[in-house]
Amino acid sequence: MSKTNEKNKNEFFLEVKNLLLKRGERTILDRVSVTLPKGETLVLMGLSGAGKSTLIRCVIGLLSPTSGEILINGSNVANLKGRALDNLRKKIGMVFQSPALFDSLTIMDNIAFGLRENTKIPEAEIKERVLKALHIVGLDGTENQFPSELSGGMQKRASIARAIVTNPELILYDEPTSGLDPIMSSVINDLINDLKVTFNMTSIVVTHDLKSAYAIADKIILLYKGKFLLIGSPDEFSKSQDPVVRQFIEGNSKGPVKM
Repeated sequence: MSKTNEKNKNEFFLEVKNLLLKRGERTILDRVSVTLPKGETLVLMGLSGAGKSTLIRCVIGLLSPTSGEILINGSNVANLKGRALDNLRKKIGMVFQSPALFDSLTIMDNIAFGLRENTKIPEAEIKERVLKALHIVGLDGTENQFPSELSGGMQKRASIARAIVTNPELILYDEPTSGLDPIMSSVINDLINDLKVTFNMTSIVVTHDLKSAYAIADKIILLYKGKFLLIGSPDEFSKSQDPVVRQFIEGNSKGPVKM
């Protein structure tokens, strides 16, 4: 491969190309495309049921598109099977809307769970990595506590520690500030930005929180009727005069979007 082709191949960490996903007669994603460089944060916004989580499932290979491609580091996710797909998923961290921690396990055991199940890393190194992840998210000293002993915001940070302990190249967040007070939401936003800067981590964030989107996004997508109605920076998003975008930003019940 020539140096020119190699450069083009690695120019974008994530590439969604003309992605179509249909279920029966319903079109969920209608030939959408976007690119994301390494180390940037993409925020997905849209009405409930617009297809945001569906796109995430396509990215991690849980759903196969009807046509089109999703490339991660040049590899088409839809073409990966078995061990190749498993290896890709090991490079992806996931932060769920709810912390999704095991109630009966300590924070140490929750965060170590994936490493113990999917790797042959020695236990001493696993514990070292867990403690480092807890330090990164500001939860030093909580490793022997149970989830019920932590506040909602602390549980959310523990779930982020679980996602980063495997040293992923891509991290997916599903409504990371949902249910949190404004101060804790700001803490989570700062953490997402710190991870991006410190580890050059590429992120995709699904959120309805406009303040959070403006704080963390390099690029915002508004998904509407299966299409990317707008792709732009937070500034471009906030200044858009598109009627649907304005209605979404302002939260008006009256406008082109009928509920």
